[in-house]
Amino acid sequence: MKTRTFGTLSILILGVMALLLAGCREDEDSTPAPAPTPPYGTGSLSFTAGDSSRFSTNGPYLPSMEIVMETNGSGAGGFLQELVIGGKRLKAEVMSYRHSLSGGVLDDRVFFFDLYDSAGAPLMGSYDLVRPDSTATGKFAVATYLFYSNADGLYHVYQSRSGSVTISTIDVSTNHFTGLFSGTLRHVPPDDTTTIQIVYGEFDVKLASEYFIYKAER
Repeated sequence: MKTRTFGTLSILILGVMALLLAGCREDEDSTPAPAPTPPYGTGSLSFTAGDSSRFSTNGPYLPSMEIVMETNGSGAGGFLQELVIGGKRLKAEVMSYRHSLSGGVLDDRVFFFDLYDSAGAPLMGSYDLVRPDSTATGKFAVATYLFYSNADGLYHVYQSRSGSVTISTIDVSTNHFTGLFSGTLRHVPPDDTTTIQIVYGEFDVKLASEYFIYKAER
């Protein structure tokens, strides 16, 4: 009799455990998976230029071949992958764009900066903004700002001369970066005496996990 009672209790206990485990599995299965990062990254980036104009973006980054299809859009992103380009160790690139066309007025802007580190150190910290033709070592960055001017109907390109980029936080599991930047950008030759001051720059982006090459189709 005792044996039968023990056997019955064992069956009941196993049944309850099976139900509990099934409930746990259902809870695990019902947990939503994190949204995948878009192929070129996503996030926000903003700054104020010397003429008090505000550049502000928010959303997934799109390459130039896709931007032209938009009438109004903006975004930020980039990639996180170590590459050696021209003997310089590129660690990451943070990119942003704003594009709109209304009433024949075009607002087309792209701003990005490359982060270099000659050592294999973590990305967090301060990077000196330098000219692209400099021989900088250690942690340094190169910024580029391209925009269309309705006044003369031309695209103008500015690149960093001095300043800094600070990576404040990194989540390596999601490639989530936040940080600040400011500096002086100079117009590329032949008019390299004209400069733009960039202040109050900040970014909050999730980067793609590998270097991307723009394609007409994905």
